[in-house]
Amino acid sequence: MRSIRDSLNIKVSHVAIYKWILKLSCFFSILVPVDAFKVHGDETVVVFKSKKYYVWFLVEHNSNLIVAWHVSKYRDMGQVKILLEKFFGNNEREIELITDGLGAYGAVKILYKNINHIVVRLGQNNQCESKFSLFQDFVRAKRGFKNIDNLPMYVNSFCVVRNLLKLNGNDIARVMSVLLSSITTS
Repeated sequence: MRSIRDSLNIKVSHVAIYKWILKLSCFFSILVPVDAFKVHGDETVVVFKSKKYYVWFLVEHNSNLIVAWHVSKYRDMGQVKILLEKFFGNNEREIELITDGLGAYGAVKILYKNINHIVVRLGQNNQCESKFSLFQDFVRAKRGFKNIDNLPMYVNSFCVVRNLLKLNGNDIARVMSVLLSSITTS
């Protein structure tokens, strides 16, 4: 946020930039590549007032973009189904899904005939796990959440900014240009 602030020609705090992104990220999709045929799935836990919440990501193998996300209180087959439905929408293309050994992913073979499910050893799903370390840094920098109902908004903001940075070669000026042009045209 400080890097974005420094790239602007106006005086504004990094907290204001952060709040702008939270408010505006709901207007942006997470930029799903249309040719996503190999994805990595994983989940991480966020603790809020001693309760666990799970953040699920699907990451496209080639572009390393986050193509779907989901927040839930549970870590079961129903949540995997919701995550995959967010990714597929109405399109049922053939994909390869790479996950760790979580049993909830076992439903994939039963529910979807178009998914080739590959299980890798715990800790070997780096495409997704690296996003979680970035997300955990984001949560740590924020010093937690004041209201857990805002968690989906923060996850969406993280995904939008992460994908924009990835698509624009971490060039903050180009990301700002995309954001500003999107804001002014909407």
